[in-house]
Order: sequence, then C-alpha cells, then structure tokens
Amino acid sequence: MADVKEMIDKVVDKAKNDPKFMDELKKDPEKAIESVVGMDIPDGMVDKVMAAVKSKDTLDKVGNVLNMLKK
Repeated sequence: MADVKEMIDKVVDKAKNDPKFMDELKKDPEKAIESVVGMDIPDGMVDKVMAAVKSKDTLDKVGNVLNMLKK
C-alpha cells in the first residue's frame, strides 16, 4: 500500500502547478488521483485524500497570508 501522505503531496503539487489537473480533480477526483499516484485507489481512500488535499491547500493559503503580514 502506498503512503497516503506521499499520495497527498503528489496530488497537491500537481494541482498547484497544473490548472487542467485541478479541473479534472474537481470533475472526477478518483480518476485524477489515480493518474498521479499511478495505481488504483481503494474505495473510501479518495475521500480521505481529497479532504487532506483541501486541508493542505487551506493551510498553505493561510501560511501565505501570514507570511505576507510579516513583511
């Protein structure tokens, strides 16, 4: 079984750098995630990965705002 954190990091990196992938992620998360991690994802794992991706994206945005405020 692949490391979930590694999956999340790959998906977040791809989503940040590829707007087309972001659209695919919104339309068909399971297919988009599987295309990045290179394997079938077990049922129920997609929701966990998506929740973590959204959470990580939110944390990154908050971090960016905090960094801007420090300047």
